[in-house]
Amino acid sequence: MHRYCRVVSVGKVDRGDFYESRVQAITDEPFHEMYGFVDAFALRLMDRYERQPVDTTLEIDPAYLDNPERTKHFYRRLFDKDGNHTQEFITIASETIGLWIEDSLEHVLYAYGGIPHNSDPAYDVLSIYDEEGTPRLRAVQVKATEEDLQANCNKALAKFEQLENGDYNAELSASIDLIVEHRRAPDGLIARELKLNRRYRVTVVHGQERDGILIMTTYHEKIRGDPIRRSSVLMKIHWPNLWECIAGRVYAQLT
Repeated sequence: MHRYCRVVSVGKVDRGDFYESRVQAITDEPFHEMYGFVDAFALRLMDRYERQPVDTTLEIDPAYLDNPERTKHFYRRLFDKDGNHTQEFITIASETIGLWIEDSLEHVLYAYGGIPHNSDPAYDVLSIYDEEGTPRLRAVQVKATEEDLQANCNKALAKFEQLENGDYNAELSASIDLIVEHRRAPDGLIARELKLNRRYRVTVVHGQERDGILIMTTYHEKIRGDPIRRSSVLMKIHWPNLWECIAGRVYAQLT
């Protein structure tokens, strides 16, 4: 991701007492016109959807496309019979962006994106990162919305509050155990310790102007404690241009 864009901190938001960052392109081009970014995004989406390891390749190699699961039938929930992308495509694509952001951040040791079409109830990504020598768990919810930024953020906070109150302890424990037992996380991590004093992040891909809009003003009420526990990452795109470009790039690879 660093080749095309960067995550820039804009500081602490007083209403809600949380830290906000934004994804910015490193050029003046909109994301959907950055063809290297589109290729890399499409490849990551296909890697995740087909449950293959993420490759370091930044451009789609024809030899890499020889994949028995890269078919229109396999992707039938993401595209209709005419090849148009569905709402499920936007969901998978936005979750892929959320996972890609976490993977790209400094100090992140491992980011887990779960299973497509079967999102956990209160998080889309679990990120394990180093905080001054201590491994921390960050639960991330990813939202995609053209103009309803405020309402989508509020939905994320409501789910985070339930997670913080213990409503989804069983699901969270199962996800952490899966990460640790499959040795995807660094050696020496203890699952139960990761669950303590965890952090939360709302990541939103949106088409709405952020400035002048109050969002997540109750973040500090839903998730109490030090503001370091609460953060957001916002990525403004040209909607629906980015989804159309990514969908077209993916669909062109399907047999």
